[in-house]
Amino acid sequence: MGWTKFFHPTAFQGTAIFMSSPFSEITIRHGGKLSVGRGFKMCDGAKLRVRHNGKCSMQNNVSVGSNCMIFVMIK
Repeated sequence: MGWTKFFHPTAFQGTAIFMSSPFSEITIRHGGKLSVGRGFKMCDGAKLRVRHNGKCSMQNNVSVGSNCMIFVMIK
């Protein structure tokens, strides 16, 4: 389980504690919004990027596998 820094806490909604590898990345920029439910997990090398007013919603018990990338963008 890794520690996460929130530079834009209003762009994130969900539980404050979730399982993530220290090698995973979450990037929220340019008006993007991310919400996660309980039981959210990110494995080694997983990347989640939400940009340009994109909205990503992960419900309960979602896992992003190793070396997977999810990119959400509306432009």
